Amino acid sequence: MILRTPNYNDCEFISECYENWVETDKGRVFPVDVRNWIKHWRKTSNIEQGLIGELDGSPVGVVIFSKAESTSTIYEIVVKRLGVGHGKGMWLALRDRLVSEGVVVADFEALPGVIADKTLRGDFEKIGESIGSKTGLPLVKGRVTADMRI
Repeated sequence: MILRTPNYNDCEFISECYENWVETDKGRVFPVDVRNWIKHWRKTSNIEQGLIGELDGSPVGVVIFSKAESTSTIYEIVVKRLGVGHGKGMWLALRDRLVSEGVVVADFEALPGVIADKTLRGDFEKIGESIGSKTGLPLVKGRVTADMRI
């Protein structure tokens, strides 16, 4: 799995990834929305970034995160096909990238599902709970460190 910078040709693909995402009151994510995200990521690449996960030359998902010195916040990992391990592959690739850049801790908010379950079980450090601003769904706030098994 590699992570690469998205380009405008990825707008349709990223939009399609969000078709599997939970329903929100914000409505569907359209390619024009993604185009604006890419513009934003280009302007704020030293703070907030979006990267495409690619496996064997094909895009599989998108990860959105921010980075400040030795900490990071992971906002979303969204994959096109659920249940085939692409999310975990992207998570591991992002961890390796962040650790190589000096990040030692990453916070995240997880929607109900695998990562939230792992956090509630104690596999990741739980630091709180909230309601998602985009989804209105309950979120589990968690933290991973560079030496933690994912």
